[in-house]
Amino acid sequence: MCTTDRKVSPIGKSTLFTVPVLGALLRALGAVPVRRRQDYHDQVQNNSAAIDAMASILVRGDGLCIFPEGISHDAPEIHDLKTGFARAAMSAANTLTKDASSHQVIDEEHIVAILPVGLNYMDKDRFRSSVFVEYGAPLWITAKDVKEASVSEDAEHTIIKRITAQLRQRMDVVTLTAPSWDELRVLYLAQELYLSSGAHTPEPEHKGKQSRPAARDVAAMAHRFLEVYKNLKNDPEIASLFRDVNEYRSQLDLMHLRDSNISTLSVSRAVLVFKLVRSVIGLALLFPVSLPGLIVHGPLGILCHYLAGWMSKNQDHPEIKDKDQLAHFKIMSAMVLAPILYILIGIAVGFTSGARYIFPTLVTIFISGWIAISYRPFTTVANALSVAAKLMLIDIKTLKSRRRMLQQRVVHAVQKHASKSQ
Repeated sequence: MCTTDRKVSPIGKSTLFTVPVLGALLRALGAVPVRRRQDYHDQVQNNSAAIDAMASILVRGDGLCIFPEGISHDAPEIHDLKTGFARAAMSAANTLTKDASSHQVIDEEHIVAILPVGLNYMDKDRFRSSVFVEYGAPLWITAKDVKEASVSEDAEHTIIKRITAQLRQRMDVVTLTAPSWDELRVLYLAQELYLSSGAHTPEPEHKGKQSRPAARDVAAMAHRFLEVYKNLKNDPEIASLFRDVNEYRSQLDLMHLRDSNISTLSVSRAVLVFKLVRSVIGLALLFPVSLPGLIVHGPLGILCHYLAGWMSKNQDHPEIKDKDQLAHFKIMSAMVLAPILYILIGIAVGFTSGARYIFPTLVTIFISGWIAISYRPFTTVANALSVAAKLMLIDIKTLKSRRRMLQQRVVHAVQKHASKSQ
């Protein structure tokens, strides 16, 4: 939505619009509510008005942001797509072709575009996971599609099903899917080992500079890794390599490290001690600065958490049940309660210390809270202590040697099976 200069209206389930504050915000953004069967005791819902609203948005030249699966989930695979997006696109194309005289000249091969966008999370079931976004080739609704669909209702259904199937194929191209998150994580790590080996020399993002591989190249390689793995997962060599890379990944997770940390890790214990001391000094500097923010915003976060839990049990609000709804409600609660809290603090400061201290106090609390949330000094130092303690107990040379052996095996497997995947 941030990569286009046109207005993009999101599509959301109708129950979101009943949540206090969130509903008003969605309407202000021009969002379109859709009634899902699963939100209404599995009863079929009439979404004709929603389809008409979406088509109107497309006709006037704006865009729609639709998650065609129609559900929120944290599975590493794409669910079956709903047909609502295709119905809206066909309706808009039909209107544009009939009313072409009042619009710009219509390109019969490019009336309405459906752009597949893949959201590829490194750890979608983990908070604040890394993600890369991949765009696919647009799927165009043509004048021929409109003409064929106008023959009969059955013909229209056939066209809509075909468009849905075509989008599913294109979504598979831009989305990395696997039976489990563990498999995806291992494949990501194997790819990282391969890229860092120097065996692959993709075109850099900035020519003439030593830089990381282009994002499109990394994404394309990830798809090839996944495709080859799916075809060869039962091969003894690949299965053994998968197990060993997975064990290496588990060891990294235990120590709160990334593979890139191991490749640059010094074998000097003195360096580890230095890094540990530096982390402690960082805590000494960050803690006093973040303490006011923790004191003020900590209780607010706890309150929002318990309010969301209370609402989920409240029979008057059965729509706030799943974790997405709970997350939305927590955010909306914070957006409402935080300004109230700041107003109360400002009033208290004004009465006790004078009006001139209100603005500096509120700015200080805000910055302190931002530091506490962004840098999380307690978590950072706890991880640093844990890593330092574990690293002091393990043989770093052995760990680096294990990484090199795994890297060599990954490179060998890629070179051996690359030609088979062409």
